[in-house]
Formats: sequence, C-alpha cells, structure tokens
Amino acid sequence: YDEFAARAEATIEDQQLNALGILAEYTRLKVFADAYCESVEKKEVNCDKCGGNGDINGVTCDKCMGDGWRIALHPIPSTDSGKLPALLERLEEQGITGKASDEEGESLAIISSQFKLVADMVHKWLNDQGIKAVKITGDTADEQRAEYQMMFRQDGKRRPGDPRVIVMTTTAGGVAITLDLVENVHILDETWVPDDQEQLADRAVNTSRMHQVGVYVYRSRDTVEQYIETVNVDKRNINREILDLRRQGFRANQAAKAVPA
Repeated sequence: YDEFAARAEATIEDQQLNALGILAEYTRLKVFADAYCESVEKKEVNCDKCGGNGDINGVTCDKCMGDGWRIALHPIPSTDSGKLPALLERLEEQGITGKASDEEGESLAIISSQFKLVADMVHKWLNDQGIKAVKITGDTADEQRAEYQMMFRQDGKRRPGDPRVIVMTTTAGGVAITLDLVENVHILDETWVPDDQEQLADRAVNTSRMHQVGVYVYRSRDTVEQYIETVNVDKRNINREILDLRRQGFRANQAAKAVPA
C-alpha cells in the first residue's frame, strides 16, 4: 500500500490531473487497502467520455486532457488481506462456519465491496473455506439474481443447506431489493457517499419484521479508508442539518397555515 500511495502522490504532483484523475488514484489505493495486490493490470484504453476524440464539441475533454486515451490500472487483489481473518472471526461468532454441523444455522450475512474484483476474490475465498456463498454483481443474470434474493428474504423459498452468505458489490446492493432474513451486514470498503452504505444496510431491514441488523465496517489503519470515514461522517452531519432545516421550515409553514386569518 505504501509503495502505491507514494506512486499515486508523485503522479498527482507531477501531472495536471483533474478531479476524476485524482479520484481514480484514490480508488486504486482503496483496492490496496482491501488486500495485497500481487499484480496490476495496465491497459491503454480509449477515453470513455470523449470516445477517443480528445475533445467534446470542440472543447478539450477534461477526463483525458485531450489525449483521447488513458492508462487503466487494475490492481488484482489476493487473499493476503488483514480484513479476511477479521471477517472470518465475525462470521464464526454468528455461527457461520465451514463446519457441516453449522450449515443449518439461521444467521445470514451480506458481505459487500465497492469493487467487483474484491467481491469475486472474497466469494471464492469463502467457498474455499467451506462457507457456502453466492454472489451478486453487475454481471449476474437477472434470473440468477432473483433466485439468490429469494434465499435471503422472508417471503422467499429458503431450503435446508442453502448458502448463508451473499457477497455483492455495493452498487448492486443499493438497488431496490429485499434481503430481510439477513441479520448482519459486513462492509469491506466504503464509497465516498454515505448513502451507499446506508442503502446497502437497508436491504436487510423490513418494517414488517422486528429484528436487529448488525453493520460491520472494515477499515485498514493508516490508509485512505480512514480519511474516507472522516469525509463520510462530515457528509452525514451536513445531511442531517439540511434535513432538520427542511423539517423546521415545513413545521413553520404548517403552523402559519393553521393560524386563522
């Protein structure tokens, strides 16, 4: 992580990166914070914003800075991660293990990552540990997605021996799906938008079922993840303040309407 962080810092200082470029560097650092990356795929691709033209309606593209192409770096996460032992410990506390005697347990869990590559790695690692898990990402077919959802929802068709863990990307978990049999949500990495995490946790909540949902967030110390936590706390506080102001305005407006002319 330190090696790639120094590289990202030098890139940001030496080049005229726009906000999207800096965000891309931070995004790669987040993958390294999740797990050790044995390799980094490097590929030259056309700019997806200008289509490789270098400009949009005669204006220099602010994503590729007029080059028409960009270098895409994709760190490949390995199972060498400080988060996985902590995750395994939490799952075992909830009775989710690779032991055959625990297969019929009732506790179910969501495990999420912003990154498909991380979700793929964790899904395979869990099954290698003997913990049955299914996976929902942007690549999952609609029919299979619906089948997996029904395993984790109150009105679904759960069968003995069905997987007790569903691994998903954060964006896939943020869509309007219900997984209200789940009691614990494990977030391996946070996005820069606190609502993303809240929407993910809401998948396990249903007002018709009274149960507590535990949410666990895993952060690597001394990495960009701690900064993201600080930013998201500030954003949540701002959102609450704005919401409170709107409520106050609504109440004042209702009170004014109630006063006789």
